[in-house]
Amino acid sequence: MIKEYNLKKKSLEDYKVLEEPGTYIIKCNGCSSLYTKDEFPRYIVNLKVATIKGFEKCLNLMGTKEVIDIKKVSDCFLTGVIWENQIANITDLPIKGEELIANFDIVDGELKCTSINLMPRKKLNSFQLSSICKSRQLLKNILLNEKN
Repeated sequence: MIKEYNLKKKSLEDYKVLEEPGTYIIKCNGCSSLYTKDEFPRYIVNLKVATIKGFEKCLNLMGTKEVIDIKKVSDCFLTGVIWENQIANITDLPIKGEELIANFDIVDGELKCTSINLMPRKKLNSFQLSSICKSRQLLKNILLNEKN
């Protein structure tokens, strides 16, 4: 079963406008599976970024509709790539909403994403049952001593 994805006009407010070349922190809007149709394996990264021209095209295609099939407007938004050798594992790929560092430049007369770098991910500490139990016992002892 192929799931349809729709774009709501209201969600365009979550997208950013790219007006000039530079390096920006932007958000990922999803990532494709590995593209292998040529000798440069890569993942296509959909970005929550568009040029003014892209936004205008999207709004023209939507017309008075509040919702449209994303396939009809996907080329209005910018994409970038993460090369297969840029990541150690597919779990390193960005997820929807994750921030990325992206470089944009003029290529063939248009603003395009020329590179993407992943932001470092914060790691959480593992749960240590023994330390939690010790903390509870310590707290219990403190509370008991306060009552005495």
